[in-house]
This record gives sequence, structure tokens and C-alpha cells, in this order.
Amino acid sequence: FAARAGHGSGYWGDGSAIKNETTDSHLAALGRYLYDNPGGSSSTDTLSPSEGGTAIVGSYAPNSWGLYDMNGNVWEWCLDWFQANIATTTDTSGELYAGRVNVNPASPANCLSGDSPESNARVKRGGAWNETAQTCRPAFRQTVMPAYRGNVNGLRVVCTAGLE
Repeated sequence: FAARAGHGSGYWGDGSAIKNETTDSHLAALGRYLYDNPGGSSSTDTLSPSEGGTAIVGSYAPNSWGLYDMNGNVWEWCLDWFQANIATTTDTSGELYAGRVNVNPASPANCLSGDSPESNARVKRGGAWNETAQTCRPAFRQTVMPAYRGNVNGLRVVCTAGLE
């Protein structure tokens, strides 16, 4: 929601349409991804910003809500546990959850379907510096095991930091 800045499905946070391709000039203005970084590397080695690794916060334009770094740079670890189809999953009464967060795999009542999650994996969103444009879409999800560590995963903190 925050990454789209109210523009809805199919749009980047600046209101431009997502092309869902390998490269996207609108994404290049909003965040670091494979085809707009100086190194142009898909390597998972640790790289400095000048070599194509993670970018310094605020290096790209903010979205329409003034939020920086909502796409690319690092994958965002999310609170929810993975379910394959969050758009059509229903609770035990048949109500659509429509993508709401699955917060507690130990308590089936708090899971999307009323059952345990499909895996022990969390969700990550938003792409990273070594990914193509299509994986940086706000709706794109991947699974990641909680114990996994790597230089392409992180989180997005929203705060007032004095950026102009």
C-alpha cells in the first residue's frame, strides 16, 4: 500500500504504469534494481553503492507520498507467513481475506485460511538491487525462510529523518 502511494494495482508509487518487464525507466527513478545500478551485477557478493550494491537511503526520488526506497534496494521482510493465493483465501466463515496479513502460524484462527500456513516461510516483497524490474513490483511476493541471511534482504523503515 505504501509503495504504491495510493495509486492502486499496476502502478509505481509515482503514479506511472508498471511495464512488468526486465527494465523500467519509472522504477529506475524510484529505486535501485539490476538495470539501473552502476555495477549492473546480479552477483550476491557484498558490493558498495558505487559498485552496484545497496544504495544510500534517499538516493532515488520519493513516491507520491514522499516515501523513499519503497521499491528495489533490498527485499522487505514481511510479517506474514506464506500462503500461495492471498487474493482468494477465505477465513472459516467464508470471508475473503484479500491479502491481509497472516500473523501467527501457531494459532490457526489468526492464519489466512483458518489452517496452518502452507510452509514455514515468510513473505518478502519489493525486489532488490540485483533483481529485474518485474520482481520490484509491490505485489510481487517471494518466500524466504526465517533463518536465511543475505545482503539482499532487509526492511523498510518509515520515519522522519530530515531528508529534504
